[in-house]
Amino acid sequence: MIGKSGMKRFDVTEKIIFNNKFYSGKAEKYGVIMYGANYILKKEAGKDQLYKLCAEYFAAILGQSINVSIQKVLFCWYKGKPALMIEDFLMPGDEFVPLGGILEEQKDLEEEKSKYTYDNFLDIVYSNVRIVEKEETIKKFWLMLILDFLISNKARNASNIGFIKRRGVIRLAPVFDNSSGFCFDQSVDMHMLFQGKKQSRLDILKHFESDEKMYAINYFKENLSEKLLDSLLREIKEIDPFVEEVFRKIVFERFTSIISLGED
Repeated sequence: MIGKSGMKRFDVTEKIIFNNKFYSGKAEKYGVIMYGANYILKKEAGKDQLYKLCAEYFAAILGQSINVSIQKVLFCWYKGKPALMIEDFLMPGDEFVPLGGILEEQKDLEEEKSKYTYDNFLDIVYSNVRIVEKEETIKKFWLMLILDFLISNKARNASNIGFIKRRGVIRLAPVFDNSSGFCFDQSVDMHMLFQGKKQSRLDILKHFESDEKMYAINYFKENLSEKLLDSLLREIKEIDPFVEEVFRKIVFERFTSIISLGED
């Protein structure tokens, strides 16, 4: 039962002020201010409510623990129910530009350029003069792909990969929207097309040739360990032991696969 564990309950009910910002998506999301900073209060609806909240929270603390650029998330309670306080990474004057929006704009120029493919992602990054840190952007993409594989995220698409335009300069946004992690289908395909077809993330990691891919694989090998995963999973166990048990099975199985990559 929520709140009966040893995890300290952080209740935000009396700590937040609504700022009249609203966000799209299936979950209830509201813009709020806490301690002078902007956040998104997220409440999941439906029978998988707690599971989805824990998935997003675990992805965030995992990414932060190894310095992957990811949206910060705080697990909390609001009016007696579990919720998330999510960092609003957009500053005043910023513009969020989803990858899907850029692809759609290219449809009038050339149909092939509008497809959700890795080649088109690369073309956008290298052809847009306002996108800075191009090689770093590609590395961050592969770090995201491996993180998605590790947490079995079934819903990474062109709407939840995006860029932040700030004072005329464009950078890749932090990884966000990870509530569809830890799905039970271990053969989940990457929605983005690689070499003209859908493939599982594991097949992509095994067979796709890329220096940035190898950088990301080695980064996870060097910075993530079973000990670190165990300590992060204990936070989920304090929220709900059953959810932690499922997460543990999936994440350790996939971590073993990551460790074996490149050893052939």
